[in-house]
Amino acid sequence: MPHALLLTLMMLAALYAVAHSVAMITEWGLGWDAHAYYVMWDNNLYDAPPGFLDAYNYSPVFAQLLWPLTHLPWPVFLALVMAGSVATQLWLLRPLSVVHQVLMLAISSVQVVSGNIDWLIALGIVFGLRHGAPWVFAAVTKVVPCLGPVWFLARGEWRRLMVFALTLVAVVGFSYALSPGLWRDWFVFLLDNADRRPGMATDLLPPLWARLALAVAITVLAARRSWPWLLPVAMVVAAPVPGTGSWALLAAIPRLRRAGLGPSGANQ
Repeated sequence: MPHALLLTLMMLAALYAVAHSVAMITEWGLGWDAHAYYVMWDNNLYDAPPGFLDAYNYSPVFAQLLWPLTHLPWPVFLALVMAGSVATQLWLLRPLSVVHQVLMLAISSVQVVSGNIDWLIALGIVFGLRHGAPWVFAAVTKVVPCLGPVWFLARGEWRRLMVFALTLVAVVGFSYALSPGLWRDWFVFLLDNADRRPGMATDLLPPLWARLALAVAITVLAARRSWPWLLPVAMVVAAPVPGTGSWALLAAIPRLRRAGLGPSGANQ
């Protein structure tokens, strides 16, 4: 893609994302997603349906991991989440020029001001391609965009696929042993809300199953061609709640372009 066209598209996306960030802060306040994580233990985890304020959508694993931090004062909790998001994205974007870094931070602005966790998933993409296990975080939170196992399968990277699978079983097994009732509640929550379509422009977008099929196809192509930078694009396509927040996953692209992967099956 010509540099001028790329720069223009990034500027347009940045302007839209910043405008959306301002609108969301005006409507729901700063850190609306982080606040859902902060108060998730105050009532039943899965009382609020997806798309509602303070709705918690992820598996019990994330709630259990975050439980100690929910005892901090809310301003401290929010500051830690936002600082972690900005610091991680700056590290991911370091290979870019300053101009492109600023534009990508603006594109990811909804992620920062909402306090969502896509920055952790972006970090998991970078490290997960070589180690397998970091993909577990995406599997127990966003679930659908966890395309790492598809990448490993398409490349014949069986050891990494096995590391992912065993780590997932261990994490879920330990979590289930602690709170089996929460896991039953989560599965009921997923089934009860399977027909809901929260997010932006969902009436204009294909249904989730079609977007997931396209995302899998993109992932297989990326895996066979050794193009890891396409993985975040596929994950944005597969986002169950489409919107500007998932654009933060694209921050992983600069690091992935420097991954230096060998041919399929060469990096076990």
